Amino acid sequence: MPAYEAVISRQAGYAAAAVAQYYGVQFDTSGKFAKADGSRPFAGIVQYGASAADEMITVVRGDYPGIAAEAIEAGDLITIATGDDAGTFKVAATAADIVYGVAMSDASTGEIFTLSMLPVMTTIPGL
Repeated sequence: MPAYEAVISRQAGYAAAAVAQYYGVQFDTSGKFAKADGSRPFAGIVQYGASAADEMITVVRGDYPGIAAEAIEAGDLITIATGDDAGTFKVAATAADIVYGVAMSDASTGEIFTLSMLPVMTTIPGL
């Protein structure tokens, strides 16, 4: 099934650096949007990106396409990738992983899939 969207909320703000569509973002210490790496509060997924810092960016919540850092199957619990893959999503593998949502479609590495974002990030005991 191809990726789709069902946007629940949308907000705009400034980018801390260049960030493209479909990347997960978080609020940095100055309140700008930066690629998410799990170190700060998750804001959502980029709908309209920015090519440089201090440009306006639009971020959405709900069901929205994200970029897979690895192979993902529908139904997988999803967390955020770190390091060079920051802003992309991967399968939650341990109880310590913060779960951002559930995959609603399959994807291979680098492809987009639909992520149904949870209203509150959580961990899943016994995962």
